[in-house]
Amino acid sequence: MNQENIEKLATNKETGARIKKCRIRKGLTQDELGKMVGVDQRRVHAWETGNRGIHSSILNRIAANLGTTGEYLATFTDHEGSKGNEWRYIIANSALEKLRHAQSDLLAFNVDSLGQRNINESCIALLKSQDDALHKTIAKNDLVLIDKSKSEVVKPAIFAIATDSGEIWLRWMRPEINGDVTIYCDEKEHFPDSTLTKEQLKKLDIVGQVIGHWHWN
Repeated sequence: MNQENIEKLATNKETGARIKKCRIRKGLTQDELGKMVGVDQRRVHAWETGNRGIHSSILNRIAANLGTTGEYLATFTDHEGSKGNEWRYIIANSALEKLRHAQSDLLAFNVDSLGQRNINESCIALLKSQDDALHKTIAKNDLVLIDKSKSEVVKPAIFAIATDSGEIWLRWMRPEINGDVTIYCDEKEHFPDSTLTKEQLKKLDIVGQVIGHWHWN
């Protein structure tokens, strides 16, 4: 991204409006966003009203914390996915550091088709399956598309879970009638079913729900 152009465009009101829209979508206050990027609430207010410019390094930091891209905030593109272009295709790479090692750029997605399915382009990531625990559905090295906005277990579905060791595991998760959640997979010998209480579930780092899957023969 050209720094001179960013510093010029980042002072306009459209950039401020986009920052505000993405901040509200993430459920953040101006003060909370400011703390994330190292400024006070008044600075964020000035950005959102278009009364103050934003340095390129800070603009990219804002974008990473809001789950979008610097190109989008700077109004270089009208869609939020990384590496977007005039053909309206995006590579579903996430700014989250914990997903970097598991991500794939093999497939691109049409932003209009995503919109027709009510999928927010800034909330998706394409990951490579790390193991064969779900071999009946997803084999190791298969590609899965996750929606990072769907981290609540409201029905049986496959979720991506970040571990303390930095790995991303795909596991079925099923809500129980008492409010607990059962985690299970196909490989029972090495990965037996486990049930988590609501309090235990809060400590689990659920990255998102699997919404698409691609297998290579």
